[in-house]
Amino acid sequence: MTITRGCGSSRVEGGLYISIPTSQFGFPLEHFLVDPAIQWDGGTLRSPKIVTDPAGTNHIILGIGREHYPSFTDFFYEGRKYGFSKRVPRSFDPSRLEFGKSKFLLTHPHAIPRRPFRADYVCPKTAAGEEVHKPKDPKCVGALWPLAGIEPSTKKHEVLPDGGADEFTIKTPSVEYRVPICREPDSMTYDAGVLLQFRLWQFDFISKTKQLPEDLKKRFEGKGWEIKAVPE
Repeated sequence: MTITRGCGSSRVEGGLYISIPTSQFGFPLEHFLVDPAIQWDGGTLRSPKIVTDPAGTNHIILGIGREHYPSFTDFFYEGRKYGFSKRVPRSFDPSRLEFGKSKFLLTHPHAIPRRPFRADYVCPKTAAGEEVHKPKDPKCVGALWPLAGIEPSTKKHEVLPDGGADEFTIKTPSVEYRVPICREPDSMTYDAGVLLQFRLWQFDFISKTKQLPEDLKKRFEGKGWEIKAVPE
């Protein structure tokens, strides 16, 4: 089955991807939100970067491109429907990462609003039983939900009146979802930030024959990371 995503219709044959496994017995997606977002000053991430925390543990960080996902919420709801998958170079070496300790981090350019705004919203972490803010705290990642409604309307992020006074419908190539209305302002500036973190993930190699090349087998062997050859 071909899946239409904001970044394209399918994964590329011969490509290597980081994928997040899903399970009906797993945590709600909201559990993996970074709240409040952690500011990212490392610039645009066109390829994966290894970052080291104060304890000396390495983590991998990748960017969510605004050209495909104008609002972080577009990526969030697409991931809820189809799962998350991000391409990395085929030459990627996992030896600097520790299975079970290293995290997979995702940033977005529109993560932290720079100016005051007026909107009603709830902390999305409540869905995971983990609310960490008072209602309408401007530092809450939930602010990105009403702010999605003031992003310019495009084919990638179509903002539609919902027939009521309190919500907009957002339509993307992959999903539709609803957000509370931001009453003011009508535009926003942002800082980039880390918005999602995952401790468990796997690597997918895209192969119609489901054959894993020997060089990848050797590179991943004994590192603790799961790598699978999958047709799409």
